Amino acid sequence: MGSEMCIRDSSMSVQRPNNFRWETKSPSEQLIVANGNSMWVYDKDLEQATKQNVDSQVGNTPALLLSGDPSKIDQNFKITQPYDNKNYYVLYPKSDSASFKSLSISFSGGKPVMMVLNDTLGQTTSIKFSGIKMNPSIGSSQFKFTPPKDVDVINQ
Repeated sequence: MGSEMCIRDSSMSVQRPNNFRWETKSPSEQLIVANGNSMWVYDKDLEQATKQNVDSQVGNTPALLLSGDPSKIDQNFKITQPYDNKNYYVLYPKSDSASFKSLSISFSGGKPVMMVLNDTLGQTTSIKFSGIKMNPSIGSSQFKFTPPKDVDVINQ
C-alpha cells in the first residue's frame, strides 16, 4: 500500500546551473543544499547529513531537475505530455538507480505550480509552489552547507 504526503511548510531557492536549496519544516525538518559539485541532505531529527556527488545524482533527484541544464533533461528522462491542451508533463527517469518512478509537473504562465512525485516505495509526494519570484538575486551562501557539530556525516 502506498501513502501520500503533502509538504506544507517549505521554501526553495533554485539557481542554474545546479544550485539548489530546499528547506522543509513539516512533516519533518530537512534541508537539501546543492551546488555545482555536491549535494547535502541534512535531516535535523535524525542528526544526520548525507553528502552526494551532484554529477551522479543530477538525473535522479527531482530537486535538481529544476536547477539543472534543460538540455540534459532529455538525456535522463522520458518526457510525456498526457493532455495536449494542458501545461502538464510526466517524466520517467531512464536510470534504474533513480529514487522515483515518475514525476508530474504542472506549469502556469511559465512557472511550476505543482509537482507530484511517485517514488519506488509506492509513496506519493505532492508539492504545491506558491509565491514564486523569477530571477531574484540570491546570495551564494544559500548554496553552501556546513554540517553542525555532533551530526553524523555519511559520504555516498
